[in-house]
Amino acid sequence: MHNDLPLGASASLASPVQLMAAFHLNKPAAFREKLLDSNWSFEAELDQQPPARVASALEKAEQTWARAEALNLDLGVVSLRDKGYPELLAQISDPPPLLYWRGDLSAVHCRKTVAIVGARKASPRAQQITQEIMAALAPHEITLVSGMASGVDAWAHQAALAAGLPTAACLAHGLHAVHPVANTRLANRILDANGCWISEHPPGQGASAFTFPTRNRIIAGLCMNIVVVEALSKSGTKITARMGHEYNRNVFAASPGWCDPVFQGNADLIAENKATPFNSAESLIRLFGWDDKHDPPARNFTSADLRLLGALDLKEPRDLDTILNTLKPRCRVSELRGRLMHAEKSGWVLRWRGDRYTLKYALPLAELQEDKSA
Repeated sequence: MHNDLPLGASASLASPVQLMAAFHLNKPAAFREKLLDSNWSFEAELDQQPPARVASALEKAEQTWARAEALNLDLGVVSLRDKGYPELLAQISDPPPLLYWRGDLSAVHCRKTVAIVGARKASPRAQQITQEIMAALAPHEITLVSGMASGVDAWAHQAALAAGLPTAACLAHGLHAVHPVANTRLANRILDANGCWISEHPPGQGASAFTFPTRNRIIAGLCMNIVVVEALSKSGTKITARMGHEYNRNVFAASPGWCDPVFQGNADLIAENKATPFNSAESLIRLFGWDDKHDPPARNFTSADLRLLGALDLKEPRDLDTILNTLKPRCRVSELRGRLMHAEKSGWVLRWRGDRYTLKYALPLAELQEDKSA
């Protein structure tokens, strides 16, 4: 068992069993708020709850943990308050209070996490699209995130393993098993290749019609880029994409065959302006801003240019308010828009949905240091 917190996390105020018991004592939303309160502790929780309820919750948690140990699951638990909790997932409006994991959780702390999702009963064309996308992504050292379902999910996981990339499987049930059972071998290969399984459900809990949609928010939350390969009009894939849109993620959908009903979900997402269409693996890489085939543009920077670029980040899209608060000296919004437009045309800045911006290339450190010393 991973009894210690992963990734150098700060010491938690509760053990895994205590965290599980505290979860049983609260509704998820209430427990989430408590975990974000720096004054919360398990001891304080004991004082607030009837002793009989605390004893029952502890017994249930201890039994669950004992079953996981008996199955040699090598299970880890990380709470929303711990440093090992995935940063992007913590930013969404409804992150799971607890995450259970097997394997190497550091896989989802990669700077480039990409979700590829699609239909379970997907078409041969969808399989080809998935394989082409993964081949194009392979040089970019991504972590592939998907849901371990049949069809597109499984094809994406398989392609990631074939390319030597880590991959994370987000499951809609406890980590004692794999659903569907036919994907058990694939799931074990993910663990062997330094990937991970992730769930918000304790071991022993099965899947239900409710847990699949809630699982989809974890897929969307873990990634800045979500790629829809093939989606029916009513599908879990569309739920993932719409959640990604709500979380201000970048959502992309393969351009649909207009006469093919299996791509109708893609067409819906594009028509609703909730996904950006792409028509090749290469165009998707360009939309990500990861086209490394070309050298960075000319670096004819003024001091004002460097200050603007220094207020942007390679990984996290920043909105106008954030950029304004970082810039010194501040400027008017209209002036900032003009400067960003110029930087975008020069090839150094990417504009994202929601009027947010990132750097396209790493800034030359020497020039930044020279500007700061000027």
